Amino acid sequence: MRVLLFWASVCQAAWTLIGYPLSLLLLPARPWRRREDTPPVTILMAAYYEAEELRAKLEALHGLDYPSDRLQVIVVSDGNPELIAVAEAAYPAVEAILMPERGGKPRGFNTAMARATGEVIVLTDANNLLDPGCVRAAVRHFGDPSIVAVAGTPGETGSAYDVYESLLQRLESRSGSV
Repeated sequence: MRVLLFWASVCQAAWTLIGYPLSLLLLPARPWRRREDTPPVTILMAAYYEAEELRAKLEALHGLDYPSDRLQVIVVSDGNPELIAVAEAAYPAVEAILMPERGGKPRGFNTAMARATGEVIVLTDANNLLDPGCVRAAVRHFGDPSIVAVAGTPGETGSAYDVYESLLQRLESRSGSV
């Protein structure tokens, strides 16, 4: 019985690490319709006690390769009034919302969603910087009406697992899966 369990585990690991990616390669690449215009985009972020990270994130938004007049930026401070002043100083056009009681990121995003006016909504954390071209890269996928969500690549790329996960993400995207 132990030998059977051992080989079953080996086969499962082999499928996960090798078989699944190879099967994705066999699927035909899905043709994508892309859009080249710049629709209105809302960037939503929820923050808790991340004053320095929030400041850096909002200042970096000035460097996005996207027309600033097409961006709406909403920050939800989850129970921390200090972050409202930080947000307004770092990005004067920000719409800063204070949730007086801590409610968590999902509640913050739901609160901000009621004010979102963008055709495309970008959900992001306060503690990671956006690549300058990421909004334009995400928006172009929405030229295909069957696409309802786009995910970015993780910022971590140092480990073998990160490389493997990124490979799977590219292969799954190529086939039209998530």
